[in-house]
Amino acid sequence: MRDVELDSVGGSVSRRALTDMPTPLTLQTLLAGMLIVALFVANLSGLRAFVVVVVGVVGLWVWDMMESGRRHGLLLSPYPPLIAVIAAAWGAFRFGFEGFAVATVIAVAATLVWTVFRPAYRGIRPIANTTMAALLGGLSAGPLVLLRMRWDIEVNGFLLVVVLALAAATAARAFQVQYPLFDANIAALAGAAVAGLVTGLVSSLSIAATFVAAVAAAGGLVAGSTAGSLLRWDRISLVTAAPGTLTMLDGPLLAAGVYWLALVGLTG
Repeated sequence: MRDVELDSVGGSVSRRALTDMPTPLTLQTLLAGMLIVALFVANLSGLRAFVVVVVGVVGLWVWDMMESGRRHGLLLSPYPPLIAVIAAAWGAFRFGFEGFAVATVIAVAATLVWTVFRPAYRGIRPIANTTMAALLGGLSAGPLVLLRMRWDIEVNGFLLVVVLALAAATAARAFQVQYPLFDANIAALAGAAVAGLVTGLVSSLSIAATFVAAVAAAGGLVAGSTAGSLLRWDRISLVTAAPGTLTMLDGPLLAAGVYWLALVGLTG
């Protein structure tokens, strides 16, 4: 954690220091856990409820990511990414994969149209940052809905992959203090692989398909963490936690698309 800067006159904590302070791990874990539980409960409640909760969860994550980036000097707008989340979830729910594909185009178009109304965002970096955020939001919300439209058991399997991968990565980071050989990314891969095997053993899904999809999702976790850190403070950080309240969801939400794509390719 960065040192808190104190005002030399009044001794008050500077606003800049507060915004740079990462959220405590316990609070991150609690909030991420609550949102994952919300997805699990919504999955049991039906498709329509799941779509609503997906929009809420992914929307909160996108907003948190945008606010972290803006506090660290990145010029981007949260509104096109939020539009992308809604469009991807609704498009997938209403029209399936075709609707999701159209929503991806809408995500990019919304970013460009937004510059017509906000001249401050008419630059290559603001457009690139906002477009990347919109694509991440759409590629998280859409595949989650498509996964639920296939089978609710597959959503439960994905959530189990996320939980075990995050738990393994967190434990590895704790052991790294005394044992440097422990790597959080390798631990996440191992946790995801175990989750894939468990899902295949306790459900009617193919063990081979769930195992491969889980391992692929572990790669999506790393990719999501990389993209999230870029948008949160303009740097790639796989060891140090990026600032933000929902940083732990950077990897899992993007991994949903990888998991869905792997299952579609393996099982049709």
